[in-house]
Amino acid sequence: MRLDTQKWLKIVSCSRRKRQLSSHPMHTHPGFELFYCLSGRAHFLSADDEGQPVQFDLAPGEFIFIACGRPHHLRIYEGDNSRMILMNLRPCESQNATFTIGGLARLYPECDDLFSDGRFILSKDSDGELCALLSILVNSVVHYTRMATISCIIDLLLSACLIRIASLDKEKKTFQSLYVEHAVSYIEKNYGESFRVGDVAQHIGIHPTYLQRLFRERIGMTIVDYTNTVRIDHAKVLLENTGNSIIDIALECGFSSRQHFSRCFKALTGMNPKQYRMENRVPSSASDEVHKT
Repeated sequence: MRLDTQKWLKIVSCSRRKRQLSSHPMHTHPGFELFYCLSGRAHFLSADDEGQPVQFDLAPGEFIFIACGRPHHLRIYEGDNSRMILMNLRPCESQNATFTIGGLARLYPECDDLFSDGRFILSKDSDGELCALLSILVNSVVHYTRMATISCIIDLLLSACLIRIASLDKEKKTFQSLYVEHAVSYIEKNYGESFRVGDVAQHIGIHPTYLQRLFRERIGMTIVDYTNTVRIDHAKVLLENTGNSIIDIALECGFSSRQHFSRCFKALTGMNPKQYRMENRVPSSASDEVHKT
């Protein structure tokens, strides 16, 4: 559920400091929070979309933007040497701010997606632009927040920061989609060979765990399950149209043994390869007719 676009936004707090040892209990906020790691490390615990606990380790240049309703807490351990920018935003009455959520979304439509309940963005500020904007914003909030003329500048800086966050999120989604597309292409081209998830990830150039998560989010199944589906689809064509032995078909489609092939085939089709061939084999006479025409 998105926040009312007529709501106004204001900065409740904005600071840059070294974080000491920290392990707050899991909690939620009525507004939005930004955690930007300047140096050292930080550890952010939250829940995934299925409600399961998950930890994200922030490295320099990485940030998290989290919306109201998403349980979370920050952990800083001894030796992390963490320096961060933290910003807290809240909906407010019009006299306390100069732009609405809807107004910001009209300026940059992708910003509309920032303000959904439970929204969670984990991304990297690869060119340092967001860090520069946040640093100016922090200095302005700390030194000039009481000056009316500067207040307008603060609101403009906040708008620029939110637009940059939305832009980085959009860029990340584009790269994530490309990663998954490359993985699908690799599987389609190499389904007849033996490979592991790590081989796919190495070919693309990302971490296997990260690829697994992206793949499941976008395709709806694991890489192993998708690979087996592709292999079985090709095996079905061979069973229907050739007289090749089942073991030859299994090996040609990338399975290491007839037993493994049969287990996967039955799991996906409800019958074993021999039964499938008997029910779906194209008669040789029909094949000949097709060939003649």
